[in-house]
Amino acid sequence: MTSAMLQRRVTAFVAVFHEYVSTFGSADLGRDGRRYRKILFFSILEALAKARYPKERSASDAFSRFVVQHCDWSEGERISLPHLVAALERTSCCAFDDLRGWAYSELRGWGSGGPLWLDRDPEKASIQKRWPKEGGNYRNIQELKLGWTALQHRNLIYRYRSKLSHEAREQTMSFEDGLEQRPFYESIGNNGSPHTEWHLVYPTAFLAAACRTGIESLRVWLLAEGRDPYCQFPFGRFLIEELNNPDVPVRHEFS
Repeated sequence: MTSAMLQRRVTAFVAVFHEYVSTFGSADLGRDGRRYRKILFFSILEALAKARYPKERSASDAFSRFVVQHCDWSEGERISLPHLVAALERTSCCAFDDLRGWAYSELRGWGSGGPLWLDRDPEKASIQKRWPKEGGNYRNIQELKLGWTALQHRNLIYRYRSKLSHEAREQTMSFEDGLEQRPFYESIGNNGSPHTEWHLVYPTAFLAAACRTGIESLRVWLLAEGRDPYCQFPFGRFLIEELNNPDVPVRHEFS
């Protein structure tokens, strides 16, 4: 394929996705429009992630890599402090005592109110050096079967996407007004409890911006690597992708 032909195919590919973003952002989707819009933006991000990492077996891994590496979202590597505290509340393992004391102190320092941006969350390195190990490997919180990576925003946002897409519901109370460009926390009182509940919000405008940034970043990568975007997907009539893969030969042809 000539470079001019590749340029045309990449340009056509990204133009389709830019049109999707524009259409999804402006369409009248009714009373629950914000929820539907988020689901549609998530579908774009998943398609882009598939185009970038076609051999990644896990859709969640491809998605989390893409939003961090191609959507200009370094905060995706951070660990959600409220989620960390909630996880530590649910383990009796004494190996987590030091981390628990540190995390509780950090969250108390948040006070109440909001919005609070994700730059208040601890960085990955800060948690890695405090998270207990056993035999050279990071421990899991056995009661939850979770490690520290599950608490990173790059993975939490995929869980949020799954709740919206498969259960059609918001997991937390949403305080967005449609203008926020960055994820944030908002606090609410907890039925008279002295402790504050922090609700995590991934705003609609943030997802739209992530789509636009991801599209352009993917464009640059496709051209730099000489990749035809349409060859990143195994096209075919079968719903099981392996059946459409030309690298898997037919050995006993039906006749």
